[in-house]
Amino acid sequence: MRAGRWIESYRIVSRAYFHLPLVAVFLLMNGYQPLQIAFMLALYGVVAALADLGLGWLKGRLTLAGSLVVGESIKVVGLLLMVVDVQWGFVAASQILSGVGFSLTAGVDGALASSLRGRETAAAQESRTQMGMFLISFAAAVLGAFALLVWDRLPFLLSALAALVSMGLVLAARLPLRDSRERTAVPRSRGRGPGVDAKTRFWAMYYSLNRALLLSSYTFLIPLLLFGAYRISIVLFGVLMGIYTLLGLVAARLSPRLAGKPVLFVFSSVGLVLGIALLLGDGAVFAACALAALGISGGFVRPATMISLTPALERVDADQRVRILRGLERNQGLLQAVLLLASGVSLTMFSSIEITISGYLAICVILQIAAGVVFMKNR
Repeated sequence: MRAGRWIESYRIVSRAYFHLPLVAVFLLMNGYQPLQIAFMLALYGVVAALADLGLGWLKGRLTLAGSLVVGESIKVVGLLLMVVDVQWGFVAASQILSGVGFSLTAGVDGALASSLRGRETAAAQESRTQMGMFLISFAAAVLGAFALLVWDRLPFLLSALAALVSMGLVLAARLPLRDSRERTAVPRSRGRGPGVDAKTRFWAMYYSLNRALLLSSYTFLIPLLLFGAYRISIVLFGVLMGIYTLLGLVAARLSPRLAGKPVLFVFSSVGLVLGIALLLGDGAVFAACALAALGISGGFVRPATMISLTPALERVDADQRVRILRGLERNQGLLQAVLLLASGVSLTMFSSIEITISGYLAICVILQIAAGVVFMKNR
């Protein structure tokens, strides 16, 4: 149980991303154009989505704890490259390494924590951990903005230190890092398999595209809007970006009480459309309301999708279930990269962030109408 407490602490501290909402602002301050910024952010998304396809040989030699340690160490190197230099080669290498590090840790911490918990305390522990993760994300966003005022590289340095502390927490658990078991090749099943029908693929795409719209807005469009167009202070910027995380926490806390109810889907869809629409308003107040709506949508989108996916997931075997769930995140990363690059091209061609946001809004409306039709048809 002591090891479990160390890993739960890791899950909280590892979410101290002081730099995450500030990457676009940092690059803008250092002379990067919107299309260049979009490319760098998209590069991270593509690597994070696809890196695990080429890391099977490494993961096969590591335990879950070992994967966390190696992943965090790679993140540290990537973040420190941003501290060293802002030339495009350093930034690109930083994004690639950060994406690889994320790929090694994504989902691994949750799997390891669940294997170390006692059944009677699992729900309470997960609830406390999720709250801690949201709160530290909010605090890091605000403190990262203050740090940017002191030195523009400081948020990256603080995130690197947080990754080092996270790695130390895993090591303190004294779990084996290397997997010494002998492994034999297991044939991988191909094809979609029984039960993975068009409806399942639709809801998987719904989740991936919704998350891609949310995160590309959070990491790219909204920072450019607040800092580039509205010229707000860095501190206010950090507070506004933190609103997204706090409202995501509220939604996530409410989700278990609304599980199985159609209102969960309504909150997720309406929150996304309303949030993007409010970005077309003028001023920081509209932006704050937009971030609140998007945070609520972000907190509800996964449970809303799982309601629709659960019947299909129950019909397939364990391997197919894992493949579907991994595919959600992989497709999200790829779609997010496409949206980022399209946004960068749009901003370059039209020099208008309003046109780009309008494009996002059109995609959101079409997606939510289609999802609403499918949802009502299959109730």
